[in-house]
Amino acid sequence: FVVTYFITNREIITTARRTASEVSDDDRPVMHTFYEKVRSGEDDLLEAWKEEWTIAGFEAKVLTLEDAKKHPFFPEMESIVKPMFPDGYDAMCFYRWLAMAASGGGWMADYDTFPTNFPMNEAKHLPSNGKLTSFEVHVPSLVSGTADNWSRIAHKLIEVQPQVKEKIRSDMHAFRIIRDRRGLYHVDIRARGANMKTGFLYKKAFSSDLPREVDCEAMA
Repeated sequence: FVVTYFITNREIITTARRTASEVSDDDRPVMHTFYEKVRSGEDDLLEAWKEEWTIAGFEAKVLTLEDAKKHPFFPEMESIVKPMFPDGYDAMCFYRWLAMAASGGGWMADYDTFPTNFPMNEAKHLPSNGKLTSFEVHVPSLVSGTADNWSRIAHKLIEVQPQVKEKIRSDMHAFRIIRDRRGLYHVDIRARGANMKTGFLYKKAFSSDLPREVDCEAMA
């Protein structure tokens, strides 16, 4: 996935501390991802993710299982999801919600989600006054929210597990239930078309030491 993040309706920007995104020591906004190697891992893709978000103007921060373990809800969550997912991968998808909450909240992107035209003036403030906001419907490929909201939805993902009908009861399928009851769970669910685009929307670089150019035709 490639981020094509647009804001069509300007939201009122609040400077309240609870809705401010995390920023680095040099005033760059922080973009998190969660990565814990299971199976063979995708280290090369992770490195590309860090490079692209850094070029876009962010501090790229990688969270791991150790971050999730700092959350007090982790032992209970682990007792539920670990037996469900013996290979570990889908369990990690649940743990990332706790890792974000334990790390102070903010922005999170999957490590296969790259920026193209993310507006930096929007990045330092969380949309929807810090409400948990998903930019690809129920697919948590780009999500923002305060730490409290990351924590709250992490609990709800476990709470709705008995209602998941899919064979693989992933966090995405649980989040779809929350999406369908967004008013009850107080989340902001945004349509994929305005924010995300599938594919690798970059032209081939002329050499390995030059950045890739965005393919404007593919972006259109």
